[in-house]
Amino acid sequence: MNLNIVRKILFLAIILYSRSSLSDSSCPVDFILLEKGNGRLELGLENNMSKPHEIQYDRLPWVLLSGGVEFHVSVDGKRIRQVHGVGRNTLVLKLGPKSSISSEVDIGYLSSLYSGISIDRVSIAWEYGIPNSEIFEKHCRRFEGVLKSPPT
Repeated sequence: MNLNIVRKILFLAIILYSRSSLSDSSCPVDFILLEKGNGRLELGLENNMSKPHEIQYDRLPWVLLSGGVEFHVSVDGKRIRQVHGVGRNTLVLKLGPKSSISSEVDIGYLSSLYSGISIDRVSIAWEYGIPNSEIFEKHCRRFEGVLKSPPT
């Protein structure tokens, strides 16, 4: 009887472990956003797994006018504009095991959306969804936040 209980516990532990490792491996990538000041951001991805992760080229975070980071410009808490692009590129980037890739971008162009408005009233939220390895599948993880200060 005790042997059957031990087998059941061991079987359950194996199932739980395999499910958690599957969910970890389904999206091994973290998002990097570092504010450099004056509208400059470093945007990137970091693969934490020991396997490569593929991502569409136009879904990289810094491809701002395609499927990368989306910005939501608000004045006095009311959204005035969402800035993002559309389209799909068939090029795929393979992010190697335990590696990262990033690029520095300038989002100063967003200031044209709120020119003439006091900077204290403006906020810019961002969001980015890391796509799955499969090209046309939904995001495997979503990140979001607010920039410390809007570009001037």
